[in-house]
Amino acid sequence: GAAGINFSAAWVPKLRRIGKTVHLRGLCTGVTANQTQICTIPAGYRPPAGGHAYVGYCGNADDVRAARLFVEDTGEVIFRSAGAKIPASSDPILITTSWLID
Repeated sequence: GAAGINFSAAWVPKLRRIGKTVHLRGLCTGVTANQTQICTIPAGYRPPAGGHAYVGYCGNADDVRAARLFVEDTGEVIFRSAGAKIPASSDPILITTSWLID
């Protein structure tokens, strides 16, 4: 992962390709700014055009927030806040998205 991003052993980002579909799963903490790069997808698994998926993260027990997770055609996976709120470094961010490749 990128500097400052933490993954637990059970939730390190994992890629799985089934036919022309790539699945990305994981969970991280340490995102404290908008436009934070979480990880990089290797060539051969990258989407042909940038796309995004909506993700949820917990601010605290009563405050579940939403954000966008962009998977760029360069392989960068980038967190972008859906509003003005930015997660605390301990807030878990679930990564779960899929895309088609050629």
